[in-house]
Amino acid sequence: FFTMFATVTVWAEKSTVLEQVIYDENNIKVSVSEASLDAEQNIVIPLHIENNTDEKMGLIAENCYINGCKVEANSLFFDKAEPGGETDGLLVVSKQECDGYGIDRVADVECGLRFYEDKTYDDIAVVDNISIKTDIRGSYEQEIGGGGIVLYDDKGVKIIEKGIVKNSVMGLTPRFCVVNDTEQDIDVRCRNVKVNGKECKTANISCEGIPAGKSEIVKMYFLGKNAGINELSVSFRVFQKDNDSKVICKTDDFVIGYGGADKK
Repeated sequence: FFTMFATVTVWAEKSTVLEQVIYDENNIKVSVSEASLDAEQNIVIPLHIENNTDEKMGLIAENCYINGCKVEANSLFFDKAEPGGETDGLLVVSKQECDGYGIDRVADVECGLRFYEDKTYDDIAVVDNISIKTDIRGSYEQEIGGGGIVLYDDKGVKIIEKGIVKNSVMGLTPRFCVVNDTEQDIDVRCRNVKVNGKECKTANISCEGIPAGKSEIVKMYFLGKNAGINELSVSFRVFQKDNDSKVICKTDDFVIGYGGADKK
């Protein structure tokens, strides 16, 4: 089971995930054990599932945020939960995933949970906005760090250049952290893209919407092969999610040098 989730800790210290029940409906109970996490390790939170349904069941965690920053995570359950049975598992977020935002403490954790039937993968129950409590919740405010250049900061939207990575599927992928401090969910698209001075019409941004008050590192991808990116020119258009006629802001063109990034 590979999913999205996360939990509490500090990069220079330790903090504690509190023992708690995070879901208890539809004959399903999910609880968290208290755990102290080391800043130098991946973030790992232990889960316990009690399955009082008539179905053998698995669990996927979706749309996970740490301190309001969207992260990807893996989940590993030692067994699927048998009808009337229980199982234990772990939800894991890598240190590297949090480093992209400059997260040094994990105070707030949110995610969705999807319970599914083992054979058909049909949903048994789906719940959004599960919250996990930590001992520093409410006492820490996340500031986006982790390096990069602030390209735009106006109208409640901040866009930070976050370098370029190599992806096995998408190839070279420039990254940008988008901070949504508006009061509405937003979406973002790239415009006027040029790679090494040449117009590129196949570029797009991997964004499915950023909720109000949240941040997300989005990636730019290109259809077809791209031999290398020495210089990228791009502007951004930010609009209300699901309503591209409600434009929040349009940026100028930015020129970013990557020092000869290629696929070698």
